Amino acid sequence: MKNWIITASAAAFMLMFTVAGTAQNVPQKVKDAFSDKYSNATHMEWDDDDNGEEYEVDFTLNGEHLEASFATDGTWKYTQKEITHEELPQAVKSILKDKYADLKIDDINMLETPEGVRYKVEADGDNDDRVLLFSGDGTKLKDVTENDDDDDWWFD
Repeated sequence: MKNWIITASAAAFMLMFTVAGTAQNVPQKVKDAFSDKYSNATHMEWDDDDNGEEYEVDFTLNGEHLEASFATDGTWKYTQKEITHEELPQAVKSILKDKYADLKIDDINMLETPEGVRYKVEADGDNDDRVLLFSGDGTKLKDVTENDDDDDWWFD
């Protein structure tokens, strides 16, 4: 029992140090932009992309789990949250039913972007995994395979 407590304490300390270390690498402009946009956020966990050009933060706001992305200069890129199929606008549901009935939907996210609200649908197809991006009126904005190396494809 004593060994378990020591191991758990050490793991908690290392996790706390790792999260704090990651947060320390986030530029102040990014932290300030996040605080300005989400002043009531809690439980923030920061991460950067592999090349340090973008910072993502997972956080809780009003009981909801969200993820936001900021450029290194503090420019807000998007905020997303997972939603259910039932929460999609009817126009998007109709397009999925009519044109993409062969896909098995894995995840649905609502993205708030500077350009407006978007709906990202990740799905399995017969030959590849696909990511579809729709506007609220059902207009398809993007249709890409998940093996596309460009993580910011929805901003093109």
